[in-house]
Amino acid sequence: MIKKILNFFVPSKLKNLFSGLQNFLSGKKTYIAAAIIMLEALLMFVEQLTGINGVTGLVDFIKNIASNEAFIRFAEALAVFGIRAALPSVKRS
Repeated sequence: MIKKILNFFVPSKLKNLFSGLQNFLSGKKTYIAAAIIMLEALLMFVEQLTGINGVTGLVDFIKNIASNEAFIRFAEALAVFGIRAALPSVKRS
């Protein structure tokens, strides 16, 4: 579908560039998205850890880790990595 739109609207030089970019990104888009989610989660962890005051703050942080937004985002990123890694191993009929 994208190639048909490119053939209609875009000159051939740009069409070749977009085609090469599309070939390069084939199979990598999901990994890129998961990496962005993981980096966001890590930055959220760093932000939260810098705001901890004393041992009681650290204990509260550890107690609430399961409901922590950064932990949930990190788990989502791992899930996306895992799902994408499992897709090629599934045999299509």
